[in-house]
Amino acid sequence: MNDRLVKSSINATFVVGGLLTVYFLTIGWQEGLSVAGGVLFSLANLYFLWKLIQEVITTEEKSKSNIAGVVFLKFIVLWGALIAAMAYGWASPVHFAIGFTVLLAVLALKGFGRWIVYYFNMTGKTTEED
Repeated sequence: MNDRLVKSSINATFVVGGLLTVYFLTIGWQEGLSVAGGVLFSLANLYFLWKLIQEVITTEEKSKSNIAGVVFLKFIVLWGALIAAMAYGWASPVHFAIGFTVLLAVLALKGFGRWIVYYFNMTGKTTEED
């Protein structure tokens, strides 16, 4: 994964997720906190996946303890916290899903934007009509 793409996606997701959290906090505190939890969960999931890929795909010697630590944090702690939050009703599943999909929407819009820029650069077209 491109470091710049991941970092800019995380920053954009914080901004969009923060705005959505503020909006849903006006509806209710559980809804707002569930959206914030979904955003933070998706960002933590992306971060641990990014670290796992960096640890596994490297030209240097692989550290099995680092790989095991990232796998433990990503799959046991992170997903265990999600299961606990849903099982005990600490988070609204619908609002949590809304927060979780913010990162996916940011990545999709970034990909679409890059495709548009690539398309116009390759064809020589401009957005202005002659």
